[in-house]
Amino acid sequence: MYNILVDWDELLAYFTVAEQSKSMRIDARYKARLLKEMLDKVNYLYFSFATPIVQEFEKVNALFQQTSADPHEFSSERIRHHQSLLNRLYLPNGFMKSLGDIDFGLKYLRDCTDHFEKYKSSTAHHDI
Repeated sequence: MYNILVDWDELLAYFTVAEQSKSMRIDARYKARLLKEMLDKVNYLYFSFATPIVQEFEKVNALFQQTSADPHEFSSERIRHHQSLLNRLYLPNGFMKSLGDIDFGLKYLRDCTDHFEKYKSSTAHHDI
């Protein structure tokens, strides 16, 4: 997910060019169009939100795949991961956090702000 997020603009450009390429078969151009359409701002925000969480899972998963893993290290990392997931949504007393108290991460919040600013400015031009 991280690589797709980092290469988002390049992938969008690639599939845009591929969709318009007359040298490609029609079914390949159709698939390129579908992939290009998936690279919209809403999906970008989903990727921006989910990537840090997926990276945490990948870190724990890498421990599972080791051939000579230290059981203590694995157990400690699993507990840290579980606590990290809990801390995203729950207060120390076990109650669920309010939406305003959830830490979505700076990148996701910045991406949302950028998206809403662009949306506001594009709708303002249409209202004129």
